[in-house]
Amino acid sequence: MSEIFIKLFSFWGGTQLLYLMVCLGVFWGILCGWMYLWHKTWAGENKGKVLLLALIPTLPMLWANHAAMSDEILKKGPRIFEHRVEHQMPQVVENFCSRFASRCGSAEQFKKRAIPEYTALVIGENSMHYFPMDTTADYEPADPASIKLLTYVYKMRNSAESPFAEKENLTLWYKMLCGYMAQHQFEHNKAQLEQMSAYSPYGWFALLLAIVMGICARLAYKDINERYCYPYRKR
Repeated sequence: MSEIFIKLFSFWGGTQLLYLMVCLGVFWGILCGWMYLWHKTWAGENKGKVLLLALIPTLPMLWANHAAMSDEILKKGPRIFEHRVEHQMPQVVENFCSRFASRCGSAEQFKKRAIPEYTALVIGENSMHYFPMDTTADYEPADPASIKLLTYVYKMRNSAESPFAEKENLTLWYKMLCGYMAQHQFEHNKAQLEQMSAYSPYGWFALLLAIVMGICARLAYKDINERYCYPYRKR
């Protein structure tokens, strides 16, 4: 099972859970009706078993929901990842920038690598919250405000004054971070999302339901034998 399959669960909402429960209810109703044709009381006497068996053909609904979420991510693009970046305390950002700027030989190196290196730090602290991504790509600040901030942070590397004392600077830092992380999460997983969005569950629904219906018929037949047919009849 791929890493992206597990992480897509975090995109689920009430709608996906509702679809799952409705699917389970439909299969439970089908099996109850099917069992009634074979043994009028078996389903009522074995509700737990019927529910457990109904779970089997419901499983493809997990992939169907993931397909729907993958399609939504592909339609919305990188911006769907932006709000998922966790903001850390300003002191954490300040300490990181101070240490990393001291290791950089120039402002240009800092401007290219500060955001990717901080991204690696964020992912390392909570990797389950983010899709797999490549942090080796340099950050290319496009707007003058971003270039100005990164240059200023580098210049302040040995100063006791915090470059993030102003809230606007911290907000701009996270805007750059969110944009970088969103773009690379999307690009790194786009091919797999496209593959997953093409999934169709209907064939699996039919196959698993047919198998479960066969199991139910066998259970009903076995119960009839044990109850009423010699030498299986219980004494």
